Amino acid sequence: MTRVTRIPGLLVGASLTLLVFSSYLHKGEAHQSLQQLFANLTSREAIISRINELRAGENGTSSDLDMKTLCQGAGSNKTTFSEEEDLDISTASEDSVETREQNVQKRSDDRRAALSSYTSDGSSFIKSDQEHSKKFRDNAKQHLEEVLGSSVKGHTVFQLGVSMGALELAKKAKKVIILEKDAEACNKFLTSSPSVCRLDQTVHLFCMKPNDLDARASNEALFSMAQSLIQDQFEDVPLDVLIIGGSYPVAAAAKLFPEIDQSTTVVMQHRLTREARKALSELFREDLLLLPDEMDPKNAASTTVLLLKKKYVQPPSADHWLTYTTSEWRMEADESALSRFNQLIEEILKMIETTRRQDVTSDLVPTEKSRLAVLARGFRAHHHVANDKEREANVKFINELETIVNKHRSEAMVQTAHIAEMLDALSKRLKEIAAEVRKASSLEDYFAPLENAIATLSEAKRPLLQDMLNDFIASTQRLETSSDLVDTLTDMLELLNPNLYKTTDHLGRFLHALRIGVSSLNDTQDSEILVADMEKTVFKDIDRSAIKA
Repeated sequence: MTRVTRIPGLLVGASLTLLVFSSYLHKGEAHQSLQQLFANLTSREAIISRINELRAGENGTSSDLDMKTLCQGAGSNKTTFSEEEDLDISTASEDSVETREQNVQKRSDDRRAALSSYTSDGSSFIKSDQEHSKKFRDNAKQHLEEVLGSSVKGHTVFQLGVSMGALELAKKAKKVIILEKDAEACNKFLTSSPSVCRLDQTVHLFCMKPNDLDARASNEALFSMAQSLIQDQFEDVPLDVLIIGGSYPVAAAAKLFPEIDQSTTVVMQHRLTREARKALSELFREDLLLLPDEMDPKNAASTTVLLLKKKYVQPPSADHWLTYTTSEWRMEADESALSRFNQLIEEILKMIETTRRQDVTSDLVPTEKSRLAVLARGFRAHHHVANDKEREANVKFINELETIVNKHRSEAMVQTAHIAEMLDALSKRLKEIAAEVRKASSLEDYFAPLENAIATLSEAKRPLLQDMLNDFIASTQRLETSSDLVDTLTDMLELLNPNLYKTTDHLGRFLHALRIGVSSLNDTQDSEILVADMEKTVFKDIDRSAIKA
């Protein structure tokens, strides 16, 4: 194991010779020492030279790069990294009051259409929810691209972590400065034809050289280099745009907090647990949310994109960022478990459809398919924001579900009892998830009356509605990450006078409306509009003032 030695500014392995600090280093000398850790590729010539070095290492030849051959047709290639949302600001409209008003109206129209789609057996609202969830996310993505495009235009962008998205930023930005601590990721970026062919003088790339730094020291070197470059570029002027990718995103945001002000656009693009977003909410305000689409039965990606603004708060202590450098704050992406889960759900759906062909008189199929979709999206909503320990529990459940599915896969005829066994397993897991959420939630006083109302219904109605409630509870983790978003959830729940559950037959509509409210909130400025949309659709035929206690 490499012995770790403390020296001012960094932790380094004893064998590291690339960087030597001493207590008497001045700012300029410290910057120079940091520079020794990074390959400085700030010109196209330097980039081409580095690519030739990489090619020589791979092929055993020192032949120069044939740009014409390599770049032929490369303009149409789209390459992304696993954690990268495909943001395109090149064709985005300019962010303006007019475009924002148009976006608000479009979001409202789509939300009202989704709210109006409820049916008691779920035969239509499940498909509608999936379609509208995609619309909600597409609208949010378009809005974020417009805001980001306007923020980037003519300005300098600092980005932690290489991504193909930087090539799009470079089309509008004055300069894009990228810092990457993973030498292999840098090499992959440099040797991809879109990068080679589209990188120009506006892109400056700083790749950390191979070294024996441990994870904490590597992060400190990266963040210190970023601070040094930001101060060199801007001096006393706050930077324009900061995009945080790579690992340990919360640590990066906390470390670079002193270098930004309320005018800086901060973009976070990563898998983010609810704990991560709560930690970020202490320092930043979430303006735009581009959250994973849990209603898409094929989506396994957990990448969240946030547009953040600095709060007027007391700056954290100089070493506060170290709180977020342990393994659980790394936020590694792992889509394999959710991919397996989605495949199992698809197989169960086929089994349900098979039972319908075997028994055309059965009226259970629409409800079973709806329950399956509701249970699956609730599980995905939780998994997207789950921490490592919770993900381990989810993987254990996926293994158990796979065992059940495998058992029935080999049977000649899938029976209703087999479907019930699989749905019961999913329902039990989602109930466990909801119970854990409720323990930490500030909304329990609203959840309990809903559950009590369901308990009074007939046995035939209870399963789907209970699953819908647990799905909603699981989904609140997407928004219960800051006081502003909790206020929005509370405003939605305040619409539901508990006595409505006893005197009307609209409990399913209420639960559906709450779920649509959560999935459609991508712009925090939409809170009041969201509540108004619910009032004008779900409650348009209900005189709540006439309901007596």
